[in-house]
Amino acid sequence: MAYGSYFANLESTVFDVHKDGRNKYFTAYKMKLDTLPDGNKVVLANNWYVHYKPYLQANSLKQNTENFDNYVKIMISDIDEEIKTHPNLEFYIVNQGIYTSKTKVICSQVDLSESFLSKIMDQESCKVTQDFLGDKGQKINDAFDEYAALPHQMDH
Repeated sequence: MAYGSYFANLESTVFDVHKDGRNKYFTAYKMKLDTLPDGNKVVLANNWYVHYKPYLQANSLKQNTENFDNYVKIMISDIDEEIKTHPNLEFYIVNQGIYTSKTKVICSQVDLSESFLSKIMDQESCKVTQDFLGDKGQKINDAFDEYAALPHQMDH
């Protein structure tokens, strides 16, 4: 729900939740922010990359650096929309995490020490993965760092 009116109204067929559902989430998010007492802390966490492909599709764009950079700017603007509207609240934004394979995630969570599989499977290999986003995740996180350093932010 941590987005603004741009992504709440984005026309796209690749979203799991269609525009009406996203608008309901966005309305609930705004209503919640409106009812929080002054000084409350709000943690915004999302898979920030998740709207990139729908953004491309809705605007008939190709995947390239310029379009990704524009996407990040719109994403920050969307987040800023509600933060500016609620200066009485303290906002904290969780950065973009890594994209890895489901197999690696499952493997890293299984304790094989008591299993016969520990003899045939190298569980250390589960601890090594790659971020399938490449530099895109870092670009998103850098944009959040820049946003957090802006004067309208009060050390958040």
